[in-house]
Amino acid sequence: MYSARALIRKRRAAFTREQWERLVNLNVVPVRIEYNAEKDARHWVFATHDPARPAVQHLLADLDVLSHELRYALRTPLQEVFDDALPALARQRPEPRTFTPPDLPSNEESHRLLENLSHGAAPSESAPQASERSPGRAAPGAVPSSPAALFDEVLAGLVQSDAQTAYLLENAQDQLEIYHQRGRSVKHWRTPENPSADAMIDFISGRILSLRAAPDQSGEGVERWVGGRPLSFRPSIEPERDLTDALPAREGSEVATIRLL
Repeated sequence: MYSARALIRKRRAAFTREQWERLVNLNVVPVRIEYNAEKDARHWVFATHDPARPAVQHLLADLDVLSHELRYALRTPLQEVFDDALPALARQRPEPRTFTPPDLPSNEESHRLLENLSHGAAPSESAPQASERSPGRAAPGAVPSSPAALFDEVLAGLVQSDAQTAYLLENAQDQLEIYHQRGRSVKHWRTPENPSADAMIDFISGRILSLRAAPDQSGEGVERWVGGRPLSFRPSIEPERDLTDALPAREGSEVATIRLL
């Protein structure tokens, strides 16, 4: 880590201020430069605590680095490197937002249903169906108790509204907004108070990674029972700049997209 601090100080001009801000905010630290004599090029080695995060991959793709690799390291020592080498940018690092679910009902059935949803399992036939928790029947002002519950409600909402695509994004006020697209029409569907945009997009990112690792999932999409019938969809994480201007996503952020097949 001492050599990483020295490397950052020596190579400050290698990246723009905006790129350094993104490196600090995502906790991606350049730790070594190796010189390839055959290619006459530098090979950069970066370390981060979350190498599978899509935002990290987008950042490395945007850097003007021809050859690089990414390795895992613990969060705290990496943050300490930036605190020491780039203190001004480190002080501006946004505090991570955490989601605390509301108090749960004391009855055993509610606990069991929430546990099933948090593990991505479809409710059993004896348990309340996801359609009974759909946004059309929810009480005014009701909020999902977990990212998994909101994910199921988004799928149910697509079925009810006859939309083809749902977009989950972070707006300029750091709020989670959900939009539906039907044909070329993009309409606002919901602005839930919880979970946060970061928590929801991270949840879907983890779901995508787990699906890729599952041997029984085809590359065409995912099938799940929603409202008593199978629903095929494809989740993805896309940078804000690649999507329509009709979506008020915060500049430079990521958008979770769920497309029905």
